[in-house]
Amino acid sequence: HVFLAIILCELAGNIHHYARLMQTIQFSGLFMIGILLAKHLDSIHRWFIERSALQRALLALLTLTLYLGGSHATSTADMGTFIIALGAAGLMIFALNATAVRNALLHRVPSFLGKISYSLYLVHGTVLFAMTAMLKNKIDPLLFFLVYIPLSILLSWIFFKLVEAPLTTMSRNVGKKRPALTPAAASTD
Repeated sequence: HVFLAIILCELAGNIHHYARLMQTIQFSGLFMIGILLAKHLDSIHRWFIERSALQRALLALLTLTLYLGGSHATSTADMGTFIIALGAAGLMIFALNATAVRNALLHRVPSFLGKISYSLYLVHGTVLFAMTAMLKNKIDPLLFFLVYIPLSILLSWIFFKLVEAPLTTMSRNVGKKRPALTPAAASTD
């Protein structure tokens, strides 16, 4: 039933009346895919480790095909987002269960990029717009790209250190119980 609901949510994105509402419904289907993955992590892990090397290789090929080619996969209905999401789910399954993939993601650079990924998500657009406004048609596109990537990462790291990490620490303390006041301390308030 959930899988049918996910497909219906994806198809809702094709309805042009109330486009914003329909896109919201469409993206809720993507969240359902993530919920299903999280709910069934153990059974997915058992299923994955029971696959042969050939089956895993074919699954990797299918996963990459869905993820990289999803937007071109169908012509009758725009199911591209759903197909890409299935590919992304496959990538997550490999990241969690394939030892080589998991070990590669635990190295220094991927770990660092993962740590600052939310800050990078927040900062990269501003960096792109600012650079475009300042450098439009003034430098070669390749040079633009070679400046944009490290600048976005640097500013994201600064944003992470100055904003995201402190606010994350503060948010973890919200709701923690305060020590109970003694009757003597309560009477002085």
